[in-house]
Amino acid sequence: MKTYSYDDLNKKFEAMTVACHIEAVTTTRIVGGLPASEEGLRAFIKYQMGLTGDEADEALRSIVTHEFGKPLGTKQYITLPTGAGSKTITTEPEEQENTPVLELAEVQTSSVNLIRRDEYGSYLGDWMLKANLKAAASRVGLFVAVKGVKGDMAEMGRVRATGTSAVDLPGSYNLNRIYLRDAKGKPVKTEMDYLRGRVNTPSGPNSIITLAETCPPGAHVSFEFRFFDGAKVSDDDIADIFAAAMNIGWGSAKSWECGKFRIEKLTVDRATNGRKKSSKVVKITEPEKVLAAS
Repeated sequence: MKTYSYDDLNKKFEAMTVACHIEAVTTTRIVGGLPASEEGLRAFIKYQMGLTGDEADEALRSIVTHEFGKPLGTKQYITLPTGAGSKTITTEPEEQENTPVLELAEVQTSSVNLIRRDEYGSYLGDWMLKANLKAAASRVGLFVAVKGVKGDMAEMGRVRATGTSAVDLPGSYNLNRIYLRDAKGKPVKTEMDYLRGRVNTPSGPNSIITLAETCPPGAHVSFEFRFFDGAKVSDDDIADIFAAAMNIGWGSAKSWECGKFRIEKLTVDRATNGRKKSSKVVKITEPEKVLAAS
């Protein structure tokens, strides 16, 4: 009888996969899409705003009650949690007297969304980065052109935090959390902002106002993506995937061009694969200035 440890099995997994090492910087803001629970809001208040006790309770009441607690058709004077001052929002246009109503009344939908975080800072989940890469591979036609690659990436693919985005904890159980860091390797500072939109539904127009946590451009992200190396995908194919992924982006509000990033370095490494011995640095883009927040 032979017994295998986790390290033994992980070495076997790494031996049958190609490793892509990525160092990236965000070029437009990342918008959080996690609906805020009381626990999530308290985490934001504690770790991002640095408030505890009565001050934290007051901030929570401000976000939950004052943000969207007023009835439609009234003006709300809202103080942002970041202390950036106040904004005035009219939730519904005031009707003119003697103006006939020719359509259904407009309805407002409001929500508060956050970026995932824990005591070590804001992070992207491994599933988010993996979804981005699967979408990129699909867009460049790789899933259609090369049979079996979709399963190699979707089922055998693994994203793990590395470098500045990794937190060294016993067992590395948190490597599925890719932390957002500033240029000095510290947790990136996020902001709260309002996103406004309007959609037409069968029941009438619907105004959407979302108070969302955003990560400004310039956040550093470092991670590794591994997938089964069946000798089907070339290094240039992998470069095409990541070139497309930069434009697809991470997070929410992609229709507003949010979540885009620039890959500063992509290394494709097959050195751990017994069938191949190669390691190649693939250059995707020339260094450029970080774009202003959208």
